[in-house]
Amino acid sequence: MLLNGKSRCKSILFVFVLYCAGFVYANNYVPPSSPDLYRDKADLKSVSTFLKTGAYVGALGSVGQSIKSSSCESAGIVAYDYGLSFGYRKFRRNWSLWEVGIDVGRGLSGCSASNISSNLEVAVRLGYGFYMTEGIYGVFNAGPLLSYARAQYESVGLHKESKSKDFSLGFGVFGGYDLNFLITQEIHFLVGGVFRYQSHSFKKAIEKGSNTEFSFPKDISTYSFGVRLGLRYMI
Repeated sequence: MLLNGKSRCKSILFVFVLYCAGFVYANNYVPPSSPDLYRDKADLKSVSTFLKTGAYVGALGSVGQSIKSSSCESAGIVAYDYGLSFGYRKFRRNWSLWEVGIDVGRGLSGCSASNISSNLEVAVRLGYGFYMTEGIYGVFNAGPLLSYARAQYESVGLHKESKSKDFSLGFGVFGGYDLNFLITQEIHFLVGGVFRYQSHSFKKAIEKGSNTEFSFPKDISTYSFGVRLGLRYMI
């Protein structure tokens, strides 16, 4: 019994010593420092901080196919246009953008029997689009156009290849969608599709070679679609 009492006292004393030691150690414990998980975090930027807003200049061109119409009954020819583009583009904080601009250039459309060669085309561009992912945004665009053009005829009755005597000021519209790729903040490359319609009225024609003038009232409407490429520089 005496030995058991001594053993019990030793056990109680040992537990008490361990408790006191643990209490002292707990008060002096300093947890190890952990790395700052957000020390190297990058500030989130809204789209308007890295897409540049402002005026732009650039070059545009498209190539495609004219569609057969009531005023152009023969097979459609390859249609194309090319020129310069000027405008202003505004990027907004809701990941959208709008633009307004003017395209100035030249082009050709129509059919093999009668086609329209535009010496000067002026189109007003209105566009709206959205930023899709880093470095890519898409824009829907459309607007009216004016075309100062001359008609070319394959043959007119007994007359051989002819052309309209005078130029005609025609009206039309265009519409399309472009994907824009940011090469840098200032330089953007675009690729897309475009549809164009224009209508002209001519009164007289001249036979090529003989320069014979004859009356030939002709209204020509052309429809064409194609692939558009361009390069723009944000000022």
